[in-house]
Amino acid sequence: MSEQLPLTEHGLTYRAFRWADLPDAVRVYNREGESYGEFHPATEDETRQDFTMPTVDAERDHVVVEDASGALIAISTSEFEPQYSKSSADISVLPEYYGRGIHSRLIALSEAHVLARWHAETDGVRPLIMDRYTAPQVAESVQVFRDAGYEHIRTFYQMRIDLAEPVNPPSLPPGMEMRPVDLARDAHAIYQADDEAFRDHFNFEGSTYEEWEHLFVNTPNRDETLWMAAWDGDELAGVSINRPYGPEKPEWGWISVLGVRRPWRKRGVGTALLLHSFRAFQQRGLNIVGLGVDSDSPTNALVLYERAGMRPFFERHVYRKVLHAGSGG
Repeated sequence: MSEQLPLTEHGLTYRAFRWADLPDAVRVYNREGESYGEFHPATEDETRQDFTMPTVDAERDHVVVEDASGALIAISTSEFEPQYSKSSADISVLPEYYGRGIHSRLIALSEAHVLARWHAETDGVRPLIMDRYTAPQVAESVQVFRDAGYEHIRTFYQMRIDLAEPVNPPSLPPGMEMRPVDLARDAHAIYQADDEAFRDHFNFEGSTYEEWEHLFVNTPNRDETLWMAAWDGDELAGVSINRPYGPEKPEWGWISVLGVRRPWRKRGVGTALLLHSFRAFQQRGLNIVGLGVDSDSPTNALVLYERAGMRPFFERHVYRKVLHAGSGG
Protein backbone atom coordinates (compact mmCIF):
# COMPACT_ATOMS: atom_id res chain seq x y z
CA MET A 1 0.00 0.00 0.00
CA SER A 2 3.10 2.18 -0.26
CA GLU A 3 1.59 4.08 -3.20
CA GLN A 4 -0.53 6.15 -0.78
CA LEU A 5 1.46 6.04 2.46
CA PRO A 6 2.53 7.47 4.77
CA LEU A 7 -0.39 9.84 5.16
CA THR A 8 -0.91 12.37 7.94
CA GLU A 9 -4.43 13.58 8.63
CA HIS A 10 -6.01 15.28 11.67
CA GLY A 11 -2.96 14.58 13.80
CA LEU A 12 -2.90 10.86 12.89
CA THR A 13 -0.38 9.06 10.72
CA TYR A 14 -1.38 6.21 8.43
CA ARG A 15 1.54 4.03 7.35
CA ALA A 16 2.38 0.51 6.18
CA PHE A 17 2.53 -2.23 8.80
CA ARG A 18 5.97 -3.34 9.98
CA TRP A 19 6.65 -6.60 11.79
CA ALA A 20 7.83 -4.65 14.82
CA ASP A 21 4.19 -3.48 15.12
CA LEU A 22 2.89 -6.97 15.87
CA PRO A 23 2.66 -6.70 19.70
CA ASP A 24 0.88 -3.34 19.45
CA ALA A 25 -1.49 -4.68 16.80
CA VAL A 26 -2.45 -7.53 19.13
CA ARG A 27 -3.01 -4.99 21.91
CA VAL A 28 -5.41 -3.03 19.66
CA TYR A 29 -7.30 -6.20 18.71
CA ASN A 30 -7.78 -7.17 22.33
CA ARG A 31 -8.62 -3.71 23.65
CA GLU A 32 -11.35 -3.29 21.06
CA GLY A 33 -12.56 -6.87 21.48
CA GLU A 34 -12.93 -6.46 25.22
CA SER A 35 -15.20 -3.47 24.65
CA TYR A 36 -17.86 -5.51 22.86
CA GLY A 37 -17.44 -8.99 24.34
CA GLU A 38 -15.22 -10.61 21.69
CA PHE A 39 -14.68 -14.23 22.70
CA HIS A 40 -11.43 -14.92 20.91
CA PRO A 41 -8.48 -13.01 22.43
CA ALA A 42 -5.73 -12.44 19.89
CA THR A 43 -2.24 -13.79 20.51
CA GLU A 44 1.01 -12.91 18.79
CA ASP A 45 1.46 -16.49 17.54
CA GLU A 46 -1.99 -16.70 15.95
CA THR A 47 -1.78 -13.18 14.51
CA ARG A 48 1.62 -13.96 13.03
CA GLN A 49 0.12 -17.08 11.49
CA ASP A 50 -2.69 -15.03 9.91
CA PHE A 51 -0.23 -12.43 8.66
CA THR A 52 1.99 -15.06 7.01
CA MET A 53 -0.71 -16.81 5.01
CA PRO A 54 0.54 -17.59 1.49
CA THR A 55 -2.01 -15.09 0.11
CA VAL A 56 -0.82 -12.24 2.35
CA ASP A 57 2.17 -9.92 2.41
CA ALA A 58 1.58 -8.08 5.67
CA GLU A 59 4.02 -5.22 4.99
CA ARG A 60 2.41 -4.65 1.59
CA ASP A 61 -1.26 -5.23 2.47
CA HIS A 62 -1.77 -3.96 6.02
CA VAL A 63 -1.97 -0.41 7.40
CA VAL A 64 -1.53 0.91 10.94
CA VAL A 65 -2.49 4.26 12.42
CA GLU A 66 -0.43 6.17 14.99
CA ASP A 67 -1.49 9.08 17.15
CA ALA A 68 0.64 12.19 17.64
CA SER A 69 2.74 10.42 20.29
CA GLY A 70 3.57 7.56 17.93
CA ALA A 71 1.31 5.05 19.71
CA LEU A 72 -0.42 2.54 17.46
CA ILE A 73 -4.18 3.03 17.76
CA ALA A 74 -5.67 1.17 14.75
CA ILE A 75 -4.89 -1.48 12.16
CA SER A 76 -6.44 -2.46 8.84
CA THR A 77 -5.66 -5.79 7.18
CA SER A 78 -6.53 -6.88 3.66
CA GLU A 79 -6.20 -10.00 1.56
CA PHE A 80 -6.71 -10.32 -2.20
CA GLU A 81 -6.92 -13.55 -4.18
CA PRO A 82 -6.54 -12.59 -7.84
CA GLN A 83 -7.52 -16.02 -9.15
CA TYR A 84 -11.00 -15.55 -7.62
CA SER A 85 -11.21 -11.74 -7.85
CA LYS A 86 -12.20 -11.68 -4.18
CA SER A 87 -10.84 -9.75 -1.25
CA SER A 88 -11.48 -9.39 2.45
CA ALA A 89 -10.52 -6.75 4.97
CA ASP A 90 -10.72 -6.13 8.70
CA ILE A 91 -10.39 -2.98 10.78
CA SER A 92 -9.68 -2.64 14.50
CA VAL A 93 -9.62 0.75 16.24
CA LEU A 94 -9.20 1.56 19.90
CA PRO A 95 -12.70 2.54 21.13
CA GLU A 96 -11.59 5.95 22.42
CA TYR A 97 -10.72 6.86 18.82
CA TYR A 98 -14.13 6.03 17.38
CA GLY A 99 -15.87 8.89 15.62
CA ARG A 100 -12.71 10.46 14.24
CA GLY A 101 -13.06 9.20 10.69
CA ILE A 102 -10.45 6.44 11.06
CA HIS A 103 -12.74 3.65 9.86
CA SER A 104 -13.70 5.62 6.75
CA ARG A 105 -10.11 6.48 5.87
CA LEU A 106 -8.97 2.87 6.35
CA ILE A 107 -11.81 1.60 4.19
CA ALA A 108 -10.81 4.02 1.42
CA LEU A 109 -7.13 3.02 1.66
CA SER A 110 -7.78 -0.72 1.58
CA GLU A 111 -10.29 -0.43 -1.28
CA ALA A 112 -7.84 1.59 -3.37
CA HIS A 113 -5.03 -0.87 -2.60
CA VAL A 114 -7.06 -3.94 -3.58
CA LEU A 115 -8.46 -2.20 -6.66
CA ALA A 116 -4.92 -1.35 -7.83
CA ARG A 117 -3.87 -4.97 -7.36
CA TRP A 118 -6.97 -6.16 -9.24
CA HIS A 119 -6.09 -3.96 -12.22
CA ALA A 120 -2.45 -5.10 -12.13
CA GLU A 121 -2.92 -8.82 -11.44
CA THR A 122 -6.12 -9.85 -13.27
CA ASP A 123 -7.66 -9.48 -16.71
CA GLY A 124 -10.45 -7.38 -15.21
CA VAL A 125 -13.21 -9.66 -16.46
CA ARG A 126 -14.60 -10.94 -13.17
CA PRO A 127 -16.17 -8.49 -10.69
CA LEU A 128 -14.03 -7.47 -7.74
CA ILE A 129 -15.74 -8.26 -4.44
CA MET A 130 -14.70 -7.15 -0.96
CA ASP A 131 -16.02 -8.69 2.26
CA ARG A 132 -15.69 -7.15 5.70
CA TYR A 133 -16.45 -8.70 9.08
CA THR A 134 -17.67 -7.16 12.30
CA ALA A 135 -19.72 -7.92 15.37
CA PRO A 136 -23.16 -6.28 15.40
CA GLN A 137 -22.29 -4.60 18.71
CA VAL A 138 -19.66 -2.46 16.98
CA ALA A 139 -22.06 0.27 15.88
CA GLU A 140 -19.22 2.40 14.53
CA SER A 141 -18.15 -0.27 12.03
CA VAL A 142 -21.70 -1.21 11.05
CA GLN A 143 -22.67 2.37 10.24
CA VAL A 144 -19.46 3.18 8.38
CA PHE A 145 -19.72 -0.02 6.34
CA ARG A 146 -23.27 0.87 5.33
CA ASP A 147 -22.31 4.44 4.50
CA ALA A 148 -19.51 3.10 2.29
CA GLY A 149 -21.93 0.94 0.31
CA TYR A 150 -21.52 -2.43 2.02
CA GLU A 151 -24.51 -4.72 2.60
CA HIS A 152 -24.95 -7.32 5.34
CA ILE A 153 -25.07 -10.67 3.55
CA ARG A 154 -24.30 -13.36 6.14
CA THR A 155 -24.21 -14.14 9.85
CA PHE A 156 -21.86 -16.55 11.56
CA TYR A 157 -22.26 -17.86 15.11
CA GLN A 158 -19.79 -19.11 17.64
CA MET A 159 -21.43 -21.90 19.64
CA ARG A 160 -20.55 -23.69 22.87
CA ILE A 161 -21.53 -26.57 25.09
CA ASP A 162 -20.66 -27.29 28.70
CA LEU A 163 -20.00 -31.01 29.08
CA ALA A 164 -21.49 -31.58 32.52
CA GLU A 165 -22.32 -35.26 31.95
CA PRO A 166 -20.26 -38.11 30.43
CA VAL A 167 -20.53 -38.16 26.64
CA ASN A 168 -21.57 -41.42 24.97
CA PRO A 169 -21.11 -40.96 21.21
CA PRO A 170 -23.13 -43.05 18.75
CA SER A 171 -21.60 -45.69 16.55
CA LEU A 172 -20.84 -44.96 12.92
CA PRO A 173 -22.90 -46.70 10.24
CA PRO A 174 -22.00 -50.38 9.62
CA GLY A 175 -18.67 -50.84 7.90
CA MET A 176 -17.31 -47.47 9.06
CA GLU A 177 -14.85 -46.71 11.84
CA MET A 178 -12.97 -43.90 13.56
CA ARG A 179 -9.23 -44.26 13.11
CA PRO A 180 -6.39 -42.38 14.80
CA VAL A 181 -4.87 -39.66 12.63
CA ASP A 182 -1.27 -39.94 11.46
CA LEU A 183 -0.50 -36.68 9.68
CA ALA A 184 2.44 -38.14 7.77
CA ARG A 185 0.03 -40.68 6.29
CA ASP A 186 -3.34 -38.89 6.36
CA ALA A 187 -2.75 -35.17 5.87
CA HIS A 188 -3.45 -35.10 2.12
CA ALA A 189 -6.58 -37.26 2.48
CA ILE A 190 -7.89 -34.96 5.22
CA TYR A 191 -7.15 -31.89 3.12
CA GLN A 192 -9.05 -33.38 0.17
CA ALA A 193 -12.01 -34.43 2.34
CA ASP A 194 -12.16 -30.98 3.94
CA ASP A 195 -12.05 -29.34 0.52
CA GLU A 196 -14.81 -31.55 -0.88
CA ALA A 197 -17.05 -31.25 2.18
CA PHE A 198 -17.18 -27.46 1.95
CA ARG A 199 -17.55 -26.99 -1.81
CA ASP A 200 -21.22 -26.06 -1.48
CA HIS A 201 -20.67 -23.62 1.39
CA PHE A 202 -20.68 -19.83 1.46
CA ASN A 203 -17.69 -18.14 -0.19
CA PHE A 204 -15.98 -21.42 -1.02
CA GLU A 205 -13.17 -21.08 -3.53
CA GLY A 206 -10.90 -23.88 -2.40
CA SER A 207 -7.35 -23.64 -1.12
CA THR A 208 -4.02 -25.13 -2.01
CA TYR A 209 -2.56 -27.83 0.19
CA GLU A 210 0.07 -25.31 1.33
CA GLU A 211 -2.63 -22.88 2.49
CA TRP A 212 -4.50 -25.66 4.30
CA GLU A 213 -1.29 -26.90 5.91
CA HIS A 214 -0.52 -23.38 7.10
CA LEU A 215 -3.93 -23.14 8.79
CA PHE A 216 -4.23 -26.57 10.37
CA VAL A 217 -0.82 -28.24 10.56
CA ASN A 218 1.65 -25.40 11.10
CA THR A 219 -0.54 -23.83 13.76
CA PRO A 220 -0.27 -23.07 17.48
CA ASN A 221 -1.98 -25.63 19.73
CA ARG A 222 -2.20 -28.27 17.01
CA ASP A 223 -2.96 -31.69 18.49
CA GLU A 224 -3.86 -34.29 15.89
CA THR A 225 -4.51 -36.87 18.63
CA LEU A 226 -7.79 -34.97 19.12
CA TRP A 227 -8.70 -35.08 15.41
CA MET A 228 -11.50 -37.44 14.35
CA ALA A 229 -11.41 -39.28 11.02
CA ALA A 230 -14.39 -41.39 9.93
CA TRP A 231 -13.34 -44.01 7.38
CA ASP A 232 -15.42 -46.23 5.14
CA GLY A 233 -12.87 -48.78 4.00
CA ASP A 234 -10.23 -46.78 2.11
CA GLU A 235 -12.47 -43.71 1.78
CA LEU A 236 -12.29 -40.87 4.28
CA ALA A 237 -15.98 -39.96 4.75
CA GLY A 238 -15.64 -37.10 7.21
CA VAL A 239 -13.28 -35.36 9.57
CA SER A 240 -13.26 -33.15 12.64
CA ILE A 241 -10.13 -31.04 13.19
CA ASN A 242 -9.92 -30.32 16.90
CA ARG A 243 -7.50 -28.61 19.24
CA PRO A 244 -7.17 -27.29 22.77
CA TYR A 245 -8.17 -23.63 22.69
CA GLY A 246 -4.94 -22.57 24.36
CA PRO A 247 -3.66 -20.95 27.56
CA GLU A 248 -6.08 -18.01 27.18
CA LYS A 249 -8.99 -20.40 27.84
CA PRO A 250 -7.44 -23.56 29.30
CA GLU A 251 -10.77 -25.27 29.97
CA TRP A 252 -11.92 -25.01 26.34
CA GLY A 253 -11.61 -27.33 23.35
CA TRP A 254 -12.20 -25.96 19.85
CA ILE A 255 -13.53 -27.67 16.74
CA SER A 256 -11.87 -25.85 13.84
CA VAL A 257 -13.50 -27.92 11.08
CA LEU A 258 -16.23 -30.54 10.97
CA GLY A 259 -17.11 -31.75 7.48
CA VAL A 260 -18.71 -34.78 5.85
CA ARG A 261 -18.34 -35.60 2.16
CA ARG A 262 -21.60 -35.66 0.19
CA PRO A 263 -21.95 -39.44 -0.33
CA TRP A 264 -21.94 -39.96 3.45
CA ARG A 265 -24.28 -37.15 4.50
CA LYS A 266 -27.59 -37.78 6.31
CA ARG A 267 -26.27 -41.05 7.73
CA GLY A 268 -25.32 -39.82 11.20
CA VAL A 269 -21.63 -39.33 10.39
CA GLY A 270 -21.64 -35.64 11.36
CA THR A 271 -23.30 -36.35 14.71
CA ALA A 272 -20.84 -39.16 15.40
CA LEU A 273 -17.85 -36.94 14.59
CA LEU A 274 -19.21 -34.19 16.84
CA LEU A 275 -19.92 -36.42 19.83
CA HIS A 276 -16.69 -38.38 19.48
CA SER A 277 -14.94 -35.00 19.54
CA PHE A 278 -16.86 -34.03 22.69
CA ARG A 279 -15.75 -37.23 24.40
CA ALA A 280 -12.11 -36.77 23.37
CA PHE A 281 -12.12 -33.25 24.80
CA GLN A 282 -13.83 -34.41 27.97
CA GLN A 283 -11.21 -37.13 28.47
CA ARG A 284 -8.55 -34.38 28.34
CA GLY A 285 -10.36 -32.32 30.97
CA LEU A 286 -11.60 -29.79 28.38
CA ASN A 287 -15.22 -29.55 29.45
CA ILE A 288 -16.31 -26.56 27.37
CA VAL A 289 -16.31 -27.02 23.60
CA GLY A 290 -16.82 -24.35 20.96
CA LEU A 291 -16.96 -23.98 17.20
CA GLY A 292 -18.01 -21.55 14.48
CA VAL A 293 -20.89 -22.07 12.06
CA ASP A 294 -22.60 -20.34 9.16
CA SER A 295 -26.16 -19.58 10.29
CA ASP A 296 -27.37 -20.45 6.77
CA SER A 297 -25.19 -23.52 6.24
CA PRO A 298 -26.56 -25.57 3.31
CA THR A 299 -25.90 -28.76 5.29
CA ASN A 300 -28.08 -27.56 8.19
CA ALA A 301 -25.07 -27.71 10.49
CA LEU A 302 -26.64 -25.22 12.91
CA VAL A 303 -29.50 -27.64 13.60
CA LEU A 304 -27.07 -30.55 14.10
CA TYR A 305 -25.13 -28.58 16.69
CA GLU A 306 -28.26 -27.39 18.48
CA ARG A 307 -29.56 -30.97 18.70
CA ALA A 308 -26.28 -31.93 20.35
CA GLY A 309 -26.86 -29.25 22.99
CA MET A 310 -24.72 -26.42 21.65
CA ARG A 311 -25.95 -22.82 21.79
CA PRO A 312 -24.79 -19.59 20.07
CA PHE A 313 -22.95 -17.15 22.31
CA PHE A 314 -21.38 -14.72 19.85
CA GLU A 315 -22.10 -13.61 16.30
CA ARG A 316 -20.19 -11.98 13.50
CA HIS A 317 -21.65 -10.34 10.40
CA VAL A 318 -20.28 -10.31 6.86
CA TYR A 319 -20.69 -7.13 4.81
CA ARG A 320 -20.03 -7.13 1.06
CA LYS A 321 -19.40 -4.56 -1.63
CA VAL A 322 -18.67 -4.90 -5.34
CA LEU A 323 -15.66 -2.64 -5.86
CA HIS A 324 -15.69 -3.07 -9.65
CA ALA A 325 -18.25 -4.72 -11.91
CA GLY A 326 -15.61 -6.15 -14.23
CA SER A 327 -15.84 -6.30 -18.00
CA GLY A 328 -17.47 -9.69 -18.29
CA GLY A 329 -21.02 -8.40 -18.11
